[in-house]
Amino acid sequence: MDTADEAVRATCDDATTGKRTKPPLSKHLIETHSTDSLILDTQSLDSDRYCIIGADLRDISALDEKLKKFHLNPE
Repeated sequence: MDTADEAVRATCDDATTGKRTKPPLSKHLIETHSTDSLILDTQSLDSDRYCIIGADLRDISALDEKLKKFHLNPE
């Protein structure tokens, strides 16, 4: 293996290591909320202060179910 190959391999290893150690975007939210008041999953974020729900507005019945899940009035 020549020096150029070693340099490329080292750069790739550094990039991989950096990705693994990068904190998740939700880290700050988790740190600033008690775990009892924060619900976080792939399509929603719910706490004492706010509720963010990801939904397809073309599927009204699924949206209604999500709103009811978080005790929000869909009407």
